[in-house]
Amino acid sequence: MRLRLQYTKLGPARFLGHLDLMRLFQRAARRADLPLAYSAGFNPHPKLALGPALPLGMESEAEYLDLECTQEIPAREVQGRLQEQLPEGISVRKAKVIDSQTESLAAAIKCAAYRAELPPDVPKNKVEEAISRLSSQEKVLVKRKDKEVDIRQGIYDLKIEGDGGVFLYMLVACSQRLNVRPTEVMEALGLRATKPYVCRSGLFISCSPPLVTPLNEIFGR
Repeated sequence: MRLRLQYTKLGPARFLGHLDLMRLFQRAARRADLPLAYSAGFNPHPKLALGPALPLGMESEAEYLDLECTQEIPAREVQGRLQEQLPEGISVRKAKVIDSQTESLAAAIKCAAYRAELPPDVPKNKVEEAISRLSSQEKVLVKRKDKEVDIRQGIYDLKIEGDGGVFLYMLVACSQRLNVRPTEVMEALGLRATKPYVCRSGLFISCSPPLVTPLNEIFGR
């Protein structure tokens, strides 16, 4: 039996690294007495996989986790039992049984949505002009270690949101082929806030409307 869960990573939990988060869910599943399936071999490990890693310190409203159990258990029961063992900030919002042939999260997820707080001293019209300029560019080169990467083809949507236009919405590539970092987009727009607040608001298996989540739900409905 294979399940896919959606959970949040907010508040103090945002300081958990990817490997720490994996160990946290493994321990929580054992304490919840879930019959986890294990891999074969000399060093078996629980069949549990997380979605794309978040930068340390970034919050998320919709992360995903796949796990496999050896017995049939209602998804809502798994959700409830697991939630009882999780700390503040990690909240399991949804759980769904998925087919054993469903693509892994790593293979299925193609893009991510982020919400970044705009610097208070930057006028809204300046941000809109910067978005228009970037959207007209054929290439957007960013430096990563000793090479340059063109992220333009991985920027799908940019717009200002929130009351008074205080947030920048970004829909960008988040896949094994190309991963666009929200801070790179902000720098390309000339928004060099010292430590901007950025939250990942969604992960999707499609990059054009309608956006579809890894639970095969249309986003926003």
